[in-house]
Amino acid sequence: MVIYVEYLILNNFCITYLICDLSYVVTMRKKSRVRAVIASIIATVTSFLYLFLTDQIVATYILKAVLWIVLSLILYLKKQNVFLSALVFLLTTMLIGGAITFVSTVLTPAQDAVGGRVDFTFPIGVLVILGYVFAFVIKRVSIALLKNKTSADLIRTVKIGVNGKTLILKGFVDTGNRLIDGKSGLPVVIVKASAVIEAFSPAMFASLIEKGRSGNCISYTTVTGGVNRIMLIYPELFVIEGKKDSADVAVGISFGGFYGDYDVILHPSIV
Repeated sequence: MVIYVEYLILNNFCITYLICDLSYVVTMRKKSRVRAVIASIIATVTSFLYLFLTDQIVATYILKAVLWIVLSLILYLKKQNVFLSALVFLLTTMLIGGAITFVSTVLTPAQDAVGGRVDFTFPIGVLVILGYVFAFVIKRVSIALLKNKTSADLIRTVKIGVNGKTLILKGFVDTGNRLIDGKSGLPVVIVKASAVIEAFSPAMFASLIEKGRSGNCISYTTVTGGVNRIMLIYPELFVIEGKKDSADVAVGISFGGFYGDYDVILHPSIV
């Protein structure tokens, strides 16, 4: 078997760095290019040892286990949840390495699937591109899942009672909402006016507006620097999913609306 050293070096370094970068994304850890480069260099140098372990399967897997521990420590030492991050790194390595080995096996039958070695006469550029394609897909999926999970953790169903009517709406816990009603000292939650309009008759909604005009209003500054003014009403009932008791809050009616598929911006102090 002819082995091109430059293929071996480029393949191992590029793919290992790719796996390191991807594992940082999946584990939501701050990326360290220095750590990733050091880990990639060590993995590349170690790859030459596999050439002397062609018929020694046990020794090969022992070497892989030791390498996994060493690389995990390099990548995640002094970071949170080192062991869990190391497991993610291992799974990412198996997924990317397995996918590349599978494609290479299909295209070039001269493989050692057990030892994880491929025929290095196979174009190195194709291997690296395959790695980046698989990594890109995994990264996009993991980011989407993490975003959905984070959003789901912040979603709450709320019951709001006003004018004898009970609304069941979707609320979002906004840690940036620090609005406090200066008159009552109550935390302010913001409700889309459209949600109120859909739930109430025109006459009842007019009554709400009248209550707001004769009651209290509050101004707040948006992230763009603009100033919005919303009217406040004081609900008869405000129960958050998972809570038994009604929370004492002031409800701000927003006619300008806000981004998101939820109806209420909750105050973090009441969750």
